[in-house]
Amino acid sequence: MPSTTVHKVAGTFIPPSKTRYTRTMAWIRQECLEGRLAPHVRKFCEDQMEMLEVDKIELRQVTDESIRCSIPCCVAVHESNRTFVHEVRFDLDPLTGDCRRLDVVG
Repeated sequence: MPSTTVHKVAGTFIPPSKTRYTRTMAWIRQECLEGRLAPHVRKFCEDQMEMLEVDKIELRQVTDESIRCSIPCCVAVHESNRTFVHEVRFDLDPLTGDCRRLDVVG
C-alpha cells in the first residue's frame, strides 16, 4: 500500500476522519478544502455577505454537471439580539470552478 506522502504528492490523500461520506465524497470534499477546487470555494465564501467558514462545507449532491454544496453559518438579525442558524447553498462546477449561489425561499 502506498505511503501517505505518495498519496499527498499524487493529490489523492484523504485525511482519516469519522464522517458520513463515502471515500469518493470524502475525496471531493478534500478537493474543495485543499485541492484544485479550494481557491474557487474560498473566493465564493469571501464574496458572500455572511461570514462563511470553508472547513464547514458539506456536500449535498454530486451530478455530472455540478457539486451541490452548503455551508452552515450564524446570521445576526438587527431586530433581535440573537443569532440564527442559516445555510448558504451553492452549485460548484468541477470543470471550471464556477460557484453559483442558490437562493432558498422560505
